[in-house]
Amino acid sequence: MKEDYVFSTLRRGHRSHFVHCIQPSTNMRSASGTYETIDVPFVRNQLRSILLIDSIRANNRGLT
Repeated sequence: MKEDYVFSTLRRGHRSHFVHCIQPSTNMRSASGTYETIDVPFVRNQLRSILLIDSIRANNRGLT
């Protein structure tokens, strides 16, 4: 099972990296496939919900 492999890897102490995708806006993309504007409150809310800001602060204090 894939889950068993993931957990066994984590138990062995391998450094894990995760990617969080942040959506710049709730608006639809333009014809070129890019977003026209960035909704700053929307982006901030996403960053708070994944605790990214807290993780950065903890890392800056030397906590890992």
